[in-house]
Amino acid sequence: MNKKIVVQQNGYLLIKNISSNNPLDLTWRKRFCVIKDGFFLWYNSDSQSGFDRKPKGILPLNSAFTNKRKEDKEGCTFEIVHPDIYQCEFLFRAISAVEADQWIYALENGKKANWENAMLGAAMIQSMQSTGNKKEDEKKKAIQDLQEKVEKLNKATKDKMRILERERKQIENFETQLKNHDDLIGDKLEEAKNIELAIKEEEQIFKESEAKRRMLEQKLSMATMALRRLETSFQLEFASTKADAQFDNVNVQENVNALKSFFEETFSQHRANQEKVVGKKLKHIQQTLRRKKTKNKRPSLY
Repeated sequence: MNKKIVVQQNGYLLIKNISSNNPLDLTWRKRFCVIKDGFFLWYNSDSQSGFDRKPKGILPLNSAFTNKRKEDKEGCTFEIVHPDIYQCEFLFRAISAVEADQWIYALENGKKANWENAMLGAAMIQSMQSTGNKKEDEKKKAIQDLQEKVEKLNKATKDKMRILERERKQIENFETQLKNHDDLIGDKLEEAKNIELAIKEEEQIFKESEAKRRMLEQKLSMATMALRRLETSFQLEFASTKADAQFDNVNVQENVNALKSFFEETFSQHRANQEKVVGKKLKHIQQTLRRKKTKNKRPSLY
């Protein structure tokens, strides 16, 4: 869909380019002329059916000058001069002075409207630039504030991660110590069980030794009593005999005493050795239990 064109003035004019070196341009030609959007356009004389076709000529009105030609006594001719365009001086002729004045008025209004639109556009552009600069400053400040918050958050996160990592290592070390301690406790418990079994075995051995000792004491006592009875019977039997018989009695007494001393010495040595062995084992067990009680302390996390 074509954009609607706003036309300030249109109609037929005679046109002649007096600044051209082309002889054809120096003759009057009938053209359909239009003023729109700050421009003066002309078309072929049969182009009035539409303004979207290619024009034969176009002049911007922002810097153009429009004046009536003084040599035209009827006042129907006016000129348009544009200082920024090379060989741009055109003469236009209307059918009457009134129509020529209407065209000049429309050209001036078109130039004025174009200037006002340009100033309004410049003001709008400046306002938009100012607003854009303000928005850009606000955006930069918002981005800067956001970056500062992100940096603070990253720093706080890193500090928290370092603290968590340190605590994690402490927990791992504590778990390792606890595991080692539990393993040590297990070993000590196993050792305690072994010691307890050893104590029970030693107690059993001690009981058996004690039973053997009592049995030996009982046998020694019985042997001693038998020897005493034998000694008494020998003394009674040989009390009234001769000297040679007394000599035999002395020998028997010596043998009895020697046998008695042997039994007593053998029993005493056996009991002393047994008590010494049992005492050493009991002392070793007590020392081991004291060391276990001192070392079995759980590790601390801090």
